[in-house]
Amino acid sequence: MSNMLIRTLLLAVVSGYMFTPSIFGCQCNEPGDTISEAKTARAVFTGTVTSLSTRGGDFVEVHVHVIEKFKGAIKNGSDIQIETPSGGPACGFAFSTGRTYLIYAHSGYTSSNLGVSHCSRTATLEESTEDLRVLRSLK
Repeated sequence: MSNMLIRTLLLAVVSGYMFTPSIFGCQCNEPGDTISEAKTARAVFTGTVTSLSTRGGDFVEVHVHVIEKFKGAIKNGSDIQIETPSGGPACGFAFSTGRTYLIYAHSGYTSSNLGVSHCSRTATLEESTEDLRVLRSLK
């Protein structure tokens, strides 16, 4: 093969990877506004992560102390478990022990637990000021 043909083929392959969405990364639609996301969520609440544990390598079990419930069959002051896929490519949310979050949870992935993904409006409390204002106005 000529060097020119090899270069052309190599350029085509590299360009295909550069301009094609990654099949290995998390791809989400932009979350909706606060009200529409709260309507579709199974539970919406603020809570502090008390511990994290890996379950089967594919999921992280997140233990959360609920502070303020906006929606769902949970109670303020209760300790619950939610799950999220492990790792970014599976759209898992990167929770940290000791941090407090506004959590938009949906049905769990593997059980009756609640599930959270990176694609939801879930965020740290510091990043959720406007969402909290809207949710509290609906109470």
